[in-house]
Amino acid sequence: MPRKSKPVVTKSNQLVEATYTLSLAEQRLLLLALSRVDSREALAVGKPHTITLADVVETYGVSRPQAYELLCHVAQRLYARSVLIHGPFQHRPNVAAIETRWVASIHYHDGQGALSLVFAPDILPFLSQLRERFTSYHLECVARMTSSYAIRLYELLVQWRGLGERTVELDWLRQHFELTERHRNIRELKRWVLQPAIEQINAHSDLWVQWEQH
Repeated sequence: MPRKSKPVVTKSNQLVEATYTLSLAEQRLLLLALSRVDSREALAVGKPHTITLADVVETYGVSRPQAYELLCHVAQRLYARSVLIHGPFQHRPNVAAIETRWVASIHYHDGQGALSLVFAPDILPFLSQLRERFTSYHLECVARMTSSYAIRLYELLVQWRGLGERTVELDWLRQHFELTERHRNIRELKRWVLQPAIEQINAHSDLWVQWEQH
């Protein structure tokens, strides 16, 4: 039998740099759906992307009850989430930013242990027909992470893997992680967000990260 290819997640760099909040479970469900998209091809409006219990169990190493929770209740929470994508946009030059849901609809398949997610129309240009300014990585690089911040930080860093380093302002990071009033103190930010995220990136992904504060 031919070897099964590893699932790949691809996003435009603008989507990587977007502002949003997702829990770990919501990230996991979304990334599974994204790994179903061929970023080189046009993605039709309304196209469903099916995820099964077996997919969740195999990818994330969780139990079937946990996988069932992800498909049923987490999907409902993901449906309510939005993302703010910052311009400029080639396809909409007069628009400064786009706020959209990730998911337009959810199709539940009774008795099949599966559901299908349909991406919102405004998100499609940032997922399909990507020829430049995009970031790709194997889903397995973040599958064992247990921090949503670790996944976000990994995406922000892997985008710059070719250069080997990246400098960001803490206020910029707080804004893009939508931390609002949480972890205002720099010690709290390092303890609860940055340090655990970097430890998980180094433990589970294909990156090795060192950082310093200026």
